[in-house]
Amino acid sequence: MLLDPLKSLADFQFYQEVPRKSLTQTFLYLVYLGLLFSIAYAAMFHLRFAPRIDEAVEWASASIPPLTLSDGKLSSPDPEPRRIAHPQMEQLAFIVDTSRTEPVTPFEMRQSTVVVYVAQSVIYYFASQDELRMHDLSLSKSPKPVQIDAEFYRSLGQFVKKALIPVSLLVTWLIFVMWTHLSALLYSLIALLINGILSAGLPYASLYRAAVYAQTPAVVLQGIVMFLPSPVPFFGLLLLIVVTVYLWQAVRQMKAPAPPDA
Repeated sequence: MLLDPLKSLADFQFYQEVPRKSLTQTFLYLVYLGLLFSIAYAAMFHLRFAPRIDEAVEWASASIPPLTLSDGKLSSPDPEPRRIAHPQMEQLAFIVDTSRTEPVTPFEMRQSTVVVYVAQSVIYYFASQDELRMHDLSLSKSPKPVQIDAEFYRSLGQFVKKALIPVSLLVTWLIFVMWTHLSALLYSLIALLINGILSAGLPYASLYRAAVYAQTPAVVLQGIVMFLPSPVPFFGLLLLIVVTVYLWQAVRQMKAPAPPDA
């Protein structure tokens, strides 16, 4: 199975073996191909988003005043109210005001065009456009003061980058296995049409297996394209054409007598 992706990609005669593969082997091939694709996707995700996380960390370190959480209250060397917004995410602006003890109203937050207001002991935030919620910091007291400063943001950034790798691997793998199974069902309809045109007389189970393996070149192309800086025009149509060509060759090969086992 380890070399099956290469065989299904480069050797059309390999498809003569496909009808003899069990459904379990076919499913395990999807699992294996999904693992390879997920590793490539996780690498792309890290290369593309790790620099953005580093930029966000540096921005937070420079823009947000140092905070200390102690006994359910926030304090800062700079107690004056400060409105903070990332240049590319102005809609997520927030205010840090550690000297504020009186309640914050929705009108006040809308007037300041912020979605979060960090007061001394309460964090106010809009859960929706019309719903203001609050988180009471006094309910989450820590046994020792917590420093929220540049070092905190850097540690958080490193944690996020490390956590994203297994998360992206797992999520991508699950989506890949489900999606390729569904697309194999759709491609098997094309295989049925080709089966009729070539009068191959193959059962549907063999055509489904062929549809699974014939997706390999499409998966390889997707793996290459996701590293490109811009999308490829009509890429979906290109994938359909490529898989159809491989299905045509697969049905032709499966129609021919299979070579005797060694």
